[in-house]
Amino acid sequence: MTTPSPDSAILDRIQKLFQLADPARGATEHEIKTALEKAEMLMTRYHIDRSRLPISGESGAPDRSFLKNSIPLSSRISTKLKSLFSLLQAATPIRVLIDKSTPSPVAQLIGSKTDLLYAEYLFSYLSNVFDSLWHQHRHQHPNSHQISYFVGLHDGILLSIQQGKEEAEKGLQSEERTSYEIVLRDEAEALQQFIFQEFGRTRKARASRSFCNRESYDSGHHDGQNVQLQRPLEDR
Repeated sequence: MTTPSPDSAILDRIQKLFQLADPARGATEHEIKTALEKAEMLMTRYHIDRSRLPISGESGAPDRSFLKNSIPLSSRISTKLKSLFSLLQAATPIRVLIDKSTPSPVAQLIGSKTDLLYAEYLFSYLSNVFDSLWHQHRHQHPNSHQISYFVGLHDGILLSIQQGKEEAEKGLQSEERTSYEIVLRDEAEALQQFIFQEFGRTRKARASRSFCNRESYDSGHHDGQNVQLQRPLEDR
């Protein structure tokens, strides 16, 4: 059975679902969750990478307006949080900056309204995945090293994200791929310019690379490769 190819109507439908999930439009928590799950279902069915969606569903021109969402952090930023922020930046076009100028650090998520909505949805989903997989693994291996497992989990999920993007791009024709790359480059440049104007020179939030237990790392890496950011339709 061949995978159906997404047309502009499907992409617009997904975009409208993201718009329906916008709290600024008065959407309730249930409506937000329902709209995002429907968007995720279509993205899974048509193998659509998030960065292929139009930034604005109401016009062909990219939306160059960006927003900032703040997430308060404890004084110590855990390996899990660093991994989650790194994966968000790999899976979506947003940027995550850590602001340490306040007594307690703050994570600034920066991107378009639609991208931030999707990033927040992924953040919650991946946070639950990290906790759930770690508890399962620790139950079977009581002496496992959590940081090493989380680093491996990050690397395994990151590999799956990269492979998913490669598969999505393989389905594009030569002209589509060129246009796709130009759009991504223009969006990245516009976002970087916004960040420079707001914060000056910055560095991306990065995942921790230190681990001390190879067995725990390898287990996390294996489990991470089996994580599906967009769940199969039969699981719904």
